[in-house]
Amino acid sequence: MAWQNPGAMVGNGGGAGGGGDGSNHGNQPQGTEYTLQGVMRFLQTEWHRHERDRNAWEIERAEMKSRIGKLEGDGRTSKRLQETLGKHVKILENALRKEREKVKSLQSAALTEEKPKETATTKENLKSDEKRKYHSFVKRDIN
Repeated sequence: MAWQNPGAMVGNGGGAGGGGDGSNHGNQPQGTEYTLQGVMRFLQTEWHRHERDRNAWEIERAEMKSRIGKLEGDGRTSKRLQETLGKHVKILENALRKEREKVKSLQSAALTEEKPKETATTKENLKSDEKRKYHSFVKRDIN
């Protein structure tokens, strides 16, 4: 199984003319001789290299699948946590709104109750002030 230079075939007329025996004419480089043992060794080393690369790719593929699964799980967990926190926020907002309405209604009820009391208290205070003034005036006249 000899390797032949394509230029050598053209130089000697395709091997049919010129020399006739197919030997090189000295100025052509000598071809590399392949042996069955050399070819088998080359194929084995290439096969082993290919198997090592394939194993490394399989390991990397498994690592990537694992990483993808972990990241997808983290994403689902984060999404559920966000939904839960959103529900809690809505509940707290509703509770706060109700509490504010309650406080507002209590304040408005207290203000409406204070106004009549103030007017009644003011009238009572005026009457008592008038009585005092009258009594102090009467006492002055008597003395």
